[in-house]
Amino acid sequence: MIALDPRTGAETTLFPLEPFWVDRPLGRAVYVSDDGGPALLHGRTELVRRAFPAGNVVWTLPLGPEDGPGSVTVVDLDAHAGVLHSLCTDGTLLSVDAADGTVLDRRLLPPHGPLSVHAAPDGTVLVGTAAGRILRY
Repeated sequence: MIALDPRTGAETTLFPLEPFWVDRPLGRAVYVSDDGGPALLHGRTELVRRAFPAGNVVWTLPLGPEDGPGSVTVVDLDAHAGVLHSLCTDGTLLSVDAADGTVLDRRLLPPHGPLSVHAAPDGTVLVGTAAGRILRY
């Protein structure tokens, strides 16, 4: 993981990725600072919490089979008030406890083509869709 200084463009390595992840991006990511300390929550085929800036993995939550038919990946994610909300390619909105990765809710969404998720300041979760709809939870 590399930090980029917006003023100078200088790159600083924060933490190295595991060797088997060289060709696999971290996926979507969001920064949180909660009772567990500062962390980076990210996901591609699994949700991960890493201590920030050290990069130590705190927990992981696989989303399903990693490759092939039926594999589930993260479309988008956001966090608010200790909950990580992940929009997945299987049409679900997965909400997990950001501190320990416990699944709090798994909601199957209507088939409108989920594209984005946003956790509003009041805790409302908004899902933008390819059909031009905004789903509110």
